[in-house]
Amino acid sequence: MPVDRTSYPTNPSVPVPCPSTVDADGTPKLRMPEGGVLRPLRTHIDARGSLTEFFDARWDIPGAEVLYGEFVTFRPDVVKGWARHRHKTDRHFVMLGDIQCVLYDDRPDSATKGLITDVTLGPTAPQLLVIPPMVWHAFRNLSSTDALLVGIPDRVYDHEAPDKEVLPVTNEIIPYRFA
Repeated sequence: MPVDRTSYPTNPSVPVPCPSTVDADGTPKLRMPEGGVLRPLRTHIDARGSLTEFFDARWDIPGAEVLYGEFVTFRPDVVKGWARHRHKTDRHFVMLGDIQCVLYDDRPDSATKGLITDVTLGPTAPQLLVIPPMVWHAFRNLSSTDALLVGIPDRVYDHEAPDKEVLPVTNEIIPYRFA
């Protein structure tokens, strides 16, 4: 059963049982927004270094064709977001540092409307995060040095009419506050 992080305690003076966040085999119990994917990745290590496969068109990933790529740096303890895209599906992989990714689904017809998903991405346990259109997302660098995120969205960036809506980090629409 996935962990519903929206049910975490909100009253700081009443302790509640803490649910397990992983299965016995280490698989995360994390609910994703409808259409979202969090795929564990494989890293191959030998005496020369390592190789991590972070995208393969044969995986069952929405919008699997790669048309565009970008990498984004995050300064230590900086929050970028909130943002959402009307049409674009984001696919993210963190190469350097640890980045907290928070998703909020307020799509009116979504089966996961109201869901908040909070996941940490980084090279220690590499994962590919897929964010469907119209899901709000924000990122915070948890590292003491710059972090690096690679993005391979399913659409090319339109410089004349960006497919992006933004909100300030603290706002009245998203019921999440970065600590």
